[in-house]
Amino acid sequence: DSLTPEKLLELIRDERADSALYAHLACRMKGKAQAMLREMARQEACHAKQFGAVYFLKTGKKACPGRPDAPCVTCINETLRQQYTAEHAAHEAYAALAENAGTHRCMLLRMAQEECEHAQLILCILQNCL
Repeated sequence: DSLTPEKLLELIRDERADSALYAHLACRMKGKAQAMLREMARQEACHAKQFGAVYFLKTGKKACPGRPDAPCVTCINETLRQQYTAEHAAHEAYAALAENAGTHRCMLLRMAQEECEHAQLILCILQNCL
């Protein structure tokens, strides 16, 4: 199974950090971009919770990865550019993990699709910001 407890904790930390970053960016944006970023933050938090539930199923323990560091954003557009690449990488990583994830295959494939959708939303936000 590709979802070891250690891997799950890493994924929870990554998703929580992404959620915090998108929530931070949303506070600095207006209108539709703000709403899109808030929704992405919500979805990333949901991914972290899903991984936390899988962690509990595997270990019998609640995952306690600690709070993510506060995001440091100096340039919104540059941060979005980096996140666009990161979301595509997450899409590929989740699709690859799904191959050996057993009963969690469908969840990972759904998350992979949502990460790809996040990249497309970022592209849309950038199109309106640049």
